[in-house]
Amino acid sequence: MVPMSYIKLSNNATDKPPSKFSSKLSHKLSHKLSKEGQAQLLQIARRAIAGHFDSVPLNIDIAQVPEELARDGASFVTLLDSKKELRGCIGTLEAHQSTIVDVAEHAVAAAFRDYRFPGLTKDEFQHCSISISLLTPREPIPVTCEEELLNEMQPDIGGIIIKDGNRQATFLPKVWEQISEKEEFLRHLKSKAGFLKDEWPATMQCWRYRCIEFSE
Repeated sequence: MVPMSYIKLSNNATDKPPSKFSSKLSHKLSHKLSKEGQAQLLQIARRAIAGHFDSVPLNIDIAQVPEELARDGASFVTLLDSKKELRGCIGTLEAHQSTIVDVAEHAVAAAFRDYRFPGLTKDEFQHCSISISLLTPREPIPVTCEEELLNEMQPDIGGIIIKDGNRQATFLPKVWEQISEKEEFLRHLKSKAGFLKDEWPATMQCWRYRCIEFSE
């Protein structure tokens, strides 16, 4: 979680949004976000990172935010370097706060708190690009073995979550662009979660979700 010293909500935003902003509408949001909304989220993500460099908090007044961005939403923010290689990616699988705040927090986290990379530098920031993924609520996949999950997987469409106990991992739908075969996709996903190649616990849980992706 990004320290709130870098992202500040106005006094008008401390109360929960009215029911029309309920997370139950997240599915609708994920597939009908306007081009203007996408552009605003990309701008907010970049402003949040820039503010971190200058120790200037990003102030968000939810009362002034468009309805589609004030609704609860789950997001991932991905940074790509000048060679279009991964430079950071942080997000959440379940909506728990307004979409615009979620994106701002994850933008800063992707830039400075992805354990796989050192913190982003100002020079890198000038040359990196930002991509945002907004997720629909996840849906359980009732499977009992790896073969059944493979049959349920939808290449190029759905993201997959696997979990058993404290071990959990997901791949966003765009990972299908790099790993097109279902067997290889699942093998890498299991490895990411810490499972052995042939391991499939009896208590394994699986979910699927879709998302809308847009970038600078």
